[in-house]
Amino acid sequence: MNEDIEQRVTDLLSDAKARMKDEDYVASMQHCRLAMEAILHQIHYDKYKKKRRNFISNKIWIDSFKDYLDKEGKDVYSLLLGVNNGCNRWLHFDPNPKIVIQVHHVNNVINNLLKIMEILYSKDIDIEPIDHPLLKEFDRQLSEIKQSKSNLTDSARDFLKSLPEGEGKEGWKKYFESNPTEDIRPANPELQLAS
Repeated sequence: MNEDIEQRVTDLLSDAKARMKDEDYVASMQHCRLAMEAILHQIHYDKYKKKRRNFISNKIWIDSFKDYLDKEGKDVYSLLLGVNNGCNRWLHFDPNPKIVIQVHHVNNVINNLLKIMEILYSKDIDIEPIDHPLLKEFDRQLSEIKQSKSNLTDSARDFLKSLPEGEGKEGWKKYFESNPTEDIRPANPELQLAS
């Protein structure tokens, strides 16, 4: 089971970070809670060599691992309790909230989850977008395929690339597809470069 814990936690924390950009901190915290639960399932498997079958609350589950986690060292038990408490306060309805969730609450939970992964599994998780050379090459090839299927002129294609995404760009794209030989030329002939 250990082989995919890093990917599951990475995906969930990446989702948490993405929701933070939308300022949806409660949704971010939900992804953090799911990451904690993925870690708890892994700890359960590591300790018992089988998957958990019965549901128990996360607090009771964490407490059941105290002795095991104390052997692992570096206070993983306290970190897990901190994550659980950090998530719980924002994922339950409070008719009289005294404080509103903020970005630092989510960051504290994420940092604790990253510490837990480092301590238990020696995994240094990078939750920022991956800028891998293969992904860049895939994007480049996909862009070439999109362009090669088009019979637009180079100037029309360049013009479309310069426009921001949206209705205006789609309108121009439809126009050029209907008029594929249409060229975009500067209005002032003096601005044209000699070929």
